[in-house]
Amino acid sequence: MLHVRQERYQLVTLFVFFICFSVLDIFSSMFFFIVLEPVMDITNPNFVLLC
Repeated sequence: MLHVRQERYQLVTLFVFFICFSVLDIFSSMFFFIVLEPVMDITNPNFVLLC
């Protein structure tokens, strides 16, 4: 019984971690686009070179 509970706890922890990671990823990409969009517009050839 204790083993099953521990397994379930691990699953929930993993799930929460995954959700947090996804939200963080979305926010970071949004931040990335908001911050770098003007810079990309200004230095478009440099950005292409970087890619």
